[in-house]
Amino acid sequence: MNLPKIKPEQFENDFFSIKGTPQLNTSLIFVDFQYGTTAGSSGSAMPTIGPNIFQKNIQLKQLVFNNTLNMSDIKNHLDKEFIKIMSDLGEKHRETAPKNFDININDMRRKGMSPDRGIIAKLNNVSNYIAVEGRIGPAQFIVSSIKTYQYILKYIGGMNYLFKGNDLWIGNMPYKIDNSVEDDIILLGRKNQIDQPGVHCLILTDDDGYISFQPIVDPNFNTKVILHYNIVDVGFHPQYQFFKINTRDITYYRNLKLQKIKEIYGN
Repeated sequence: MNLPKIKPEQFENDFFSIKGTPQLNTSLIFVDFQYGTTAGSSGSAMPTIGPNIFQKNIQLKQLVFNNTLNMSDIKNHLDKEFIKIMSDLGEKHRETAPKNFDININDMRRKGMSPDRGIIAKLNNVSNYIAVEGRIGPAQFIVSSIKTYQYILKYIGGMNYLFKGNDLWIGNMPYKIDNSVEDDIILLGRKNQIDQPGVHCLILTDDDGYISFQPIVDPNFNTKVILHYNIVDVGFHPQYQFFKINTRDITYYRNLKLQKIKEIYGN
């Protein structure tokens, strides 16, 4: 079986950084400077810089392909796994947020706010919140399923200035579609450098920097190929680089409650 000679950079994308590593077990290390104060000789407070050292040991996992090795299959698998991690981190950040960033059209209308501008304001506010909490910068992308995208587009689709060609942009954030995101959920996030907090992908490479695919033959003489990789959240508070927005209104929860009642008591 002829294995492709490709480098990890081929899978670079808008969501997460990718780095090759020659080891199955490796570490990501970087320094985060925390600013504080200490008492000076005269009793006054003096500024100090205290470095915090971050280190995470990472063991690469195996992704097994049967008979054929399709680059799009690898990309789709990596993207799907990233979305799951990003969603979990976004939910964790959401739980500690001091205010409600959810998009509720009925609530906007009750407050006399037009849904189109209300949606844009919510997304921009979350982007700025990521910048404040994460201390690196605002969100760089928005992503949701096609169903949620169409729901949002119903209210802001007439605002032509939001489009660059056929692509929707809100602020400086492109709105991307990925159907592995749960319906009625919008995720915002940043793609940071490999030495910054966030979510990154490590892929095993050989001495020349090419992806090290490992062929194996099972007892039935079927050839399989293994890709060693891992997608990990790293750094101090990586959840601060992401956020999850809920677009469900009270009708959704009312129907969910009714469904549970039917499951318990029958129709």
